[in-house]
Amino acid sequence: MWIPRVSESGRGRNRWTCPYDQEVTDLPDPISRRDRQRQTREAIVFAARAAFAEDGYHGARLDQIARAAGFSKGAVYSNFAGKAELFLAVLDKNIEDSMTRGWNAYDQAPVDISGNDEIAAAIKGFALATLEFIAVAARDEHLSEQVAQRLDQVVGVYAAVVESSRRASADQAADASDAGTGEAEATEARTGEAGPGAGGARPGKARPGEAGARTRGPAEGAGSGKTEDPFTSEQLGALLAALDQGAAVLSLAGSTALDQSLLQAGILRLLEPGRAAGAEPASDGEGETALHHRVIRERVAQALAVRAAGEEERGGRP
Repeated sequence: MWIPRVSESGRGRNRWTCPYDQEVTDLPDPISRRDRQRQTREAIVFAARAAFAEDGYHGARLDQIARAAGFSKGAVYSNFAGKAELFLAVLDKNIEDSMTRGWNAYDQAPVDISGNDEIAAAIKGFALATLEFIAVAARDEHLSEQVAQRLDQVVGVYAAVVESSRRASADQAADASDAGTGEAEATEARTGEAGPGAGGARPGKARPGEAGARTRGPAEGAGSGKTEDPFTSEQLGALLAALDQGAAVLSLAGSTALDQSLLQAGILRLLEPGRAAGAEPASDGEGETALHHRVIRERVAQALAVRAAGEEERGGRP
């Protein structure tokens, strides 16, 4: 028989002991009903994402999704109204994994994950399933509204990319301007020490057009952020979304007209036309599929890897 034993100080935690003084480790608190339901939903969503990617929206079956998640079909219907609602939940998860955080378009591109065939197939498969779902939703007023809400979220993420990229560009221009000012002041100081030059120019001063007059660099002009862009961040975000999503559709259709190099060049052209117009597309990303920007692809890959690692730790259980 097990009986509770209180520590001698009276302040310690109770432990269970038997008359033979054999202690037992404290048992963990039972999981709450809410947490259990959340775990069930997460497992079903993850299994559904794999099923939709492999079989498409129309081909995926709810009973097989439930079995893969370790539950009965009834568990699916107790958490989702049907296949359409489940697909929307997977869309929400994908947006959360890949697009809740913006990024700076001028940062170095993340590592290419195109060599991972399994991840690449999952991204392509779900993109195709999404096209199927959009075609279905376009004929259903309620589903159409649901898809539009999620697309608005996506556009909002691209608008955040515009904001962060503009800030990074302005900071870079300010640093370049400060460096140029410091160099010009040092030159003027040296000129002043040498005394008045030919032509009677005053020490340390130069009128526009004279030798020593500092000209405005490109960082202080259109690329410095001082010239107002006629488009708002929201408008540019919509254009970036159209570029990225449109590139994905072309790639799904088998077109090789766009790769990651050209996609990145197009994004920079939208952000700062004057700055990017004279630049050649970077060789990095040539030939790499334009099925979504590298940042999005990498984040999806990370999310899938984390989930797979968690399943492995649990012995294959979702």
